[in-house]
Amino acid sequence: MQVVKALETRYKRIPCNSKRLPAESKAKMRFIRLMLELFFYFFEHLADFFTSNYVPSTLVQVNSQMKDRNRALYVSLNAYHAICNFIVELSNDPCYIQIWEDGTEKKILFSILDDLEEVEETEEKEPEVGPVEQQLSRMAPLIDIASKVKTVAATTLKNKTLELGSVAATIVNQRNSGSADEQNWHLDLGLFKRVHRVYLEQLDSLVEKARSIIIEEFKLHSHAWCKATDKWTLATNLVESRAEFCLSEEASPALIRLQNWFSSFKTNLHPKLFHRLLNLIAEAINQYLFAQLILSNKFSQQGANQLRYDLEKCLIPCFNYYYSNIQEDGDGIEERLVSKGESHFIDCLDACTLLTLKTAVAMLLQDSLKSVLNFDERDTSFSDPMAPLHDISVYHTLPDAALEILTTRLDLPC
Repeated sequence: MQVVKALETRYKRIPCNSKRLPAESKAKMRFIRLMLELFFYFFEHLADFFTSNYVPSTLVQVNSQMKDRNRALYVSLNAYHAICNFIVELSNDPCYIQIWEDGTEKKILFSILDDLEEVEETEEKEPEVGPVEQQLSRMAPLIDIASKVKTVAATTLKNKTLELGSVAATIVNQRNSGSADEQNWHLDLGLFKRVHRVYLEQLDSLVEKARSIIIEEFKLHSHAWCKATDKWTLATNLVESRAEFCLSEEASPALIRLQNWFSSFKTNLHPKLFHRLLNLIAEAINQYLFAQLILSNKFSQQGANQLRYDLEKCLIPCFNYYYSNIQEDGDGIEERLVSKGESHFIDCLDACTLLTLKTAVAMLLQDSLKSVLNFDERDTSFSDPMAPLHDISVYHTLPDAALEILTTRLDLPC
């Protein structure tokens, strides 16, 4: 990013006079080409770094291997995130926006990008004396770097079908066809749209990889929790008093491992990346517990209350603790955008509400839901099928799903 900044500083010093085009514009476009080549060159080496240092989960045998794997993941995530933000900042620069609004400069840029793999004649000839050439000569070391990486950059673009020449062709086709999108290129990262997409796709891929690692570990450590049939079917006379609960022994390993991961993420990842991962992990755990724990077991009222305690007093607060930390020291994250754990566990929380209803209320609700699902469309008495659920503060779960949850209660007929 520092090298690109240095290039940008030199680029902005080149005079631009429409009467003297295309000489100055060609020089400016060569700087932009060099910047894009450096972006792709770094992308190639960053991908190589991750590939050579990342150890797949199935091959991790000792803690040192796990640390190396996590380090490669953290470094790559932060690097891709930083460069994506840097590219967005560049695309908002009026200088680059102006290029896309200037038809002459854009045409010159198309011709230069379309000729990415060819050796420029100006690099083979002796530099001519002139203000533009003098400025370019000062950049000789960087131009030498660019010539060395030209082959690498071109190969990378070919393999990934991301040739910069195709960018030019795409824009030309859009311009000739009168596409409305072409008018908004400068608002959609413009010149840097393709290179930003390359980095962003890789960032999304690594975020998904990190999410998968945590979820697989959570499933492994929560297996006993999901299969704790004796706990969920426990019958006792202490339901009414809601006797003192504590975290289920079977849930402890999963929550401890989750806590360790979150602590590591908070220390090593950018706050925005950490916030994004928290959201993805919370949603995945919600779906997993809803399917593998709630719908796969039978519950007494005591067992349902125990499950509610595990979720509301132990699992969700684990997320909320880190959400609150992000809100306090998050870099560029607005308070209104910071999530709350409850918003990602709606399925499980609604299920707990249905499972902990008093038996009489649950039976009435079950009858109402059956009537709603079997009603005649011509019958106007059911103006709002969700009304029975809204009355008990269940706003997300649909009637058919709610009825399925109620069938897991031991005190209700199937």
